[in-house]
Amino acid sequence: MKHVIAAAFAVSTIAAAFAQGGAGGAAATDTPREPPANTATGVSIDRFIGDASKSIGHLSHDVIFTQSILRAGDPSTPGPDSAVLQYRKEIVLGTMAPGQTSSLTMMAEQQVIYVETGTGRIDDGSLFWDLKPGIMLLVPPNQPHRFTSAGDKPLKMLMLSYALDPGITAHKGLLVRDVNVILYTERNVHWSNFAKYVFDDRDGMHPSDRIYIVDMAPMTIAGPHAHVPNAEEGWVKVTDGDAVMQLGSEIRRWPANVGFIAPPNGQTVHAAINTSDSVQSWFYFARLNPNAQPRAAAAPAPAGAAAPAGQAAAGGGRGGGRGGNPAVADSLVRSTIAGRPLGR
Repeated sequence: MKHVIAAAFAVSTIAAAFAQGGAGGAAATDTPREPPANTATGVSIDRFIGDASKSIGHLSHDVIFTQSILRAGDPSTPGPDSAVLQYRKEIVLGTMAPGQTSSLTMMAEQQVIYVETGTGRIDDGSLFWDLKPGIMLLVPPNQPHRFTSAGDKPLKMLMLSYALDPGITAHKGLLVRDVNVILYTERNVHWSNFAKYVFDDRDGMHPSDRIYIVDMAPMTIAGPHAHVPNAEEGWVKVTDGDAVMQLGSEIRRWPANVGFIAPPNGQTVHAAINTSDSVQSWFYFARLNPNAQPRAAAAPAPAGAAAPAGQAAAGGGRGGGRGGNPAVADSLVRSTIAGRPLGR
């Protein structure tokens, strides 16, 4: 509770500073002002929040128990809580018991999967890749794949699924990256966000789609900001340290496997607040510009192979990020894991 009180005090202090004007005594009309309260906008923030621990379990791949965090719905109209994904089908927490192997499965939707805990492997019937915390997978539509959970701990994964938009060419084969190897592509964005770009449009997605892992240092707050209609930005907590979320004029505790969509009304700000003494991490997915046009892309890497260095750096965007750091581009290449033949 003391962490929540401290975070609330921090938010209220920032808002008060904005309202009081600068040190030189400038009029309040010349300084930033806090956005409208939730009571003024009429937004119910619990509509935009989802918690895996409060969801009914379902079964995927014949052996993976899934619990919904956020699912498809219209974020601009009243509806069930957590049904707010405009461009995705669902993001769930998937859990496999140790020693289990799923069936070889194909799904109509594309999946992005992040390993939170446990070890195991994924295979496509010919090649396999080892799984451990920090591994992120892109599974194209109708791609055969099978999971195996090893070790003595459950294999827990965040699993985001969605239909590919018309005209988007899917990646050929499974794409596997080790987030632990990737350097930070963005630093101090919104004050305190450190982002690793993992997948984007060059991996077979909509031109505006982005999948990141975002870290925040201890006792830091992200700069509150809002998103406009038809923009989708989702955050799901990966680590379980103390943190709170700010949505407009309210805050909520933020344990692992709880997520939200930023209300796309141009008024309700959102931010993460790390009140713990350790680095905390989030799974981030976004489509902020639904009208974005495709950019020129290098030839895709063969299935199961690491992308060549030139492909990762192409266009000076992902990999290089802001400033085009070649070391970041190289780390993305090194993070891409080649599959190994089954039976070896």
